Amino acid sequence: LKADIQSSRVVNADETPWPIQGEEGRGYAWVLSDAASPKACYVCAISRGAVHAQKLFGLSFNGIRISDDYAPYRAESLPGSQQLCWAHLYRCIRDLRYNDNLPEEQLQFVTYWYETFAQIYQDLRMYLAEPFDEVVRRTQAEELWKRVQSLAATGPPAGAAGEPKKLAQLKAQLIRAGIDRLFICLPEDTPCDNNRAERDLRQLVLKRKRSFGSKTPRGAQALSTILSLCTTTWRMNQTNYFRALAQL
Repeated sequence: LKADIQSSRVVNADETPWPIQGEEGRGYAWVLSDAASPKACYVCAISRGAVHAQKLFGLSFNGIRISDDYAPYRAESLPGSQQLCWAHLYRCIRDLRYNDNLPEEQLQFVTYWYETFAQIYQDLRMYLAEPFDEVVRRTQAEELWKRVQSLAATGPPAGAAGEPKKLAQLKAQLIRAGIDRLFICLPEDTPCDNNRAERDLRQLVLKRKRSFGSKTPRGAQALSTILSLCTTTWRMNQTNYFRALAQL
């Protein structure tokens, strides 16, 4: 199952804490999802280090990885190309805009920044919904990248209070990502967000609230194997699930 997903052109990846009691509560659950099919593969590990991201994608993957900006996902040692999740970027500036602790003197500038960024994100999704034309898409990517650069270069008005630290970090993140990691979704015709992987992890998050994780690493491994097979089988055979699972 993992090999099938690793051979796909576009995959989604994400991770969430998964306590392993035998490891003093440490642990993470990773998911690798095929963007073009219902297939999903879960892996439990005692950390969220880069070595686990490398094992998740494998050595032969040469497609597009859609993920957030967690450091192991953007490592140059990972195969393929990365599309940075725009939903994560949008939530970052949205949460800052509606933060009740934000000083009033910074609110006006943050509001302007949020509204401008939200419009870029909306235009990106609109372009992705249009019929695919690679030449047009590359032009759109360049146009959006210029708008991002212009926005990132915009600072508070003269005499106003400085910008929040989180906004400065978001600006640096966008410039570091560049056009290739922000807008490869346009010429490659892929999603611009990592919502698929987040949805695949939701069932584990709900289970974590009830079960408090796994007792041992071996139990966590068994859980990830069973969950991978059952989830994929269910999504591909909902009307005949038990027979399909028995055949598997």
